[in-house]
Formats: sequence, structure tokens, C-alpha cells
Amino acid sequence: MRTAFAFRTPQPAALRLTAYVPRAAGRLREFRGVLLAAGAAAFCLLPRGVSADQHAPAVTGQHARAHQAAPAESANDPATGQHAVPSNARRPARPNRRDASETPSPPAARRVLLHGRVVFARDALKELGIPAYEELDGQVVLKTDDGELLPIVPDWRGRAFFQDPRLRNRPVDLVVRRYQRIPYIQVLMIFVREGNKRLYMDYWCDVCSIPMYEIKPCDCCQGPIRLRLTPRPLPSYLSPTSSQSLAPGSDHRSPP
Repeated sequence: MRTAFAFRTPQPAALRLTAYVPRAAGRLREFRGVLLAAGAAAFCLLPRGVSADQHAPAVTGQHARAHQAAPAESANDPATGQHAVPSNARRPARPNRRDASETPSPPAARRVLLHGRVVFARDALKELGIPAYEELDGQVVLKTDDGELLPIVPDWRGRAFFQDPRLRNRPVDLVVRRYQRIPYIQVLMIFVREGNKRLYMDYWCDVCSIPMYEIKPCDCCQGPIRLRLTPRPLPSYLSPTSSQSLAPGSDHRSPP
């Protein structure tokens, strides 16, 4: 009895590879579906209100110091008008400007004693035959005893001449700061002359016993203040030439 043997014809390698490719692609599609389902389930199990930063691994060592050194990004702040900018956003270059806190140095100045009357600049010019329009209204000048007109800076001390008519058109002695190449004078101390006396001028609150230098409510109690005239010597930093003929109680005479 003869036994029949069946022999398979060997197939090329390319044909065997093409047979496995469809099955491998199917397995990859199944594995991708399993991964997507697992990720969705893990996301649903996260507690609400927990940010991703809380689940991030702790940063240690050099990376932690760099992380702490980085400035925190704040939200929009209506008080400052600044808006939060993402750290990865490109910030516009700032112009090279001077710091706002820097103020220019004032020019050279000297402290001197001047004598005269404080008047409105327009009236003083009118007496000299110089017409001036209403744009100059309100500006006051010191008309010195020798006829010089010096405009007054309306600052913490000189502002009183703009406010109080009792200080204008009367003999005064002013300790001022004079700058080079600037006609304006900055008043430091005000002395008014009554007869043969020189009296220091300021405003006074009888309740709080504090001096002020312009017309306004008291800085402490917000009550009324009054004009105060008291005897007081000239400051010691003035040169003897400007103050020798103006001791308190003496008649006023212009210095030589």
C-alpha cells in the first residue's frame, strides 16, 4: 500500500510579509482604542477643582530655585492698569528713558534778603507804560525798592501772595532763593513791616497750635486758621551786608 505525501510549494518572503501586514494593522487599531478609553476614564476620575499643577511632580534642586526666582504673573489689575502677560509671550522692548523718580538738579542759587512790595505783575507793568493782556492776570511780582520786578514762584511759601490780599501792596522783607539766569524768586520766609518793626508772617491754628503757610483748613483738625505776625530774627545764614540795617525794631533802609 502506497502512502501519498503532499508537498507544499515554498512561498517567497514578500508574499508571507504581505499576509501579516493586515493582521498587524488591526492589532494596532485595537491597542489605540484601548489607550484612548483608559485616558478618558482616568480624566473622569480626577476630582473637580484640582489643577494640573497639584498633580505635577515636585521640582527640586536647581530647577526649584529657578522656579521660585521667576516672577508670578498676576491677573488684570484695574488699580494699576496692568494686564497679565504669558511668560512665553514676547514682550515689546521698552524705550530707553530716564527713571521717573530722577529729577533734574536745580541750577545754582543763593539765599538773599530782598525788600519791597508785592503787587500784581500787570499793574506793575502798566505803571511803567508796558501794556499787558489778561493772560498775565493773577501773577504777582516783588517790586523791589530799587524798581526791579521779580516774579514769585507759587509754591508752598510764595502761594500766600496769590491768595491773601493782606500781604500785597505793603512793605515786606523776603528771604528768597535766587537762581542764576532765572528771573523767578522762590520765597523762603516772609517778614512784614509795621512801622519800625519787622514781623514774621505765617498762619496759625489756635486749636492744634501748628503753623501753616497758605490759606486752607488746618491740616490737623480741619478748622479755620488765622494770619499770625510775631517778632523773629532773620536767619543766621544771611550775609551781614543784607541784614545789618534791618534788625528787628529798626527803621527800614535798603542795604548799600
